[in-house]
Amino acid sequence: MRNAAILIVLLVVGCSGPRSRDAGNCSKTVQRFFEWYDANYYAIDSIDLAGVPGNDTCYRIRFGEVLKYLSCLQRSGLFSDKFIHDKTLFFQQLDLNFVRIRQKDGPAEGLEADLLLLSQEAAEMLSARGKFIYVDTTDGDRPVILVKWQDELRVFRMDKASCKIDSIWLR
Repeated sequence: MRNAAILIVLLVVGCSGPRSRDAGNCSKTVQRFFEWYDANYYAIDSIDLAGVPGNDTCYRIRFGEVLKYLSCLQRSGLFSDKFIHDKTLFFQQLDLNFVRIRQKDGPAEGLEADLLLLSQEAAEMLSARGKFIYVDTTDGDRPVILVKWQDELRVFRMDKASCKIDSIWLR
């Protein structure tokens, strides 16, 4: 029943606005993203973004590793400058939060799930990418690609000019 409701939402949202002339190209960008991420997932996942350094008493972001992570994303050619900038701000804020809450045990808060797929089951999701349902739509004049997998809906908001990924979130 829930799958039927999500599919209806996909169809209504996908048909609610005029289709962008770039939506088809942007949909291909999102498909290429999944292919690229499947091929590079384990290398990217192995980048250690946070840890408890030396005598410090809480997690800290390893900004050298963050640069490596962001470089991988940039080199893919799939992400906009805005996406990279927003991720940079995310890591800076996360580091401030670590200092504020003094976390040193357990999964680092904010890094419990994959940062691109927003899931703890990223590898499983990537292996099932042939089963995804893609819907092209718009948000104002910006192309948006909705991707349904199981009971989850991911929203890829795209840069209008370049068809690169501006943001990813769960709906």
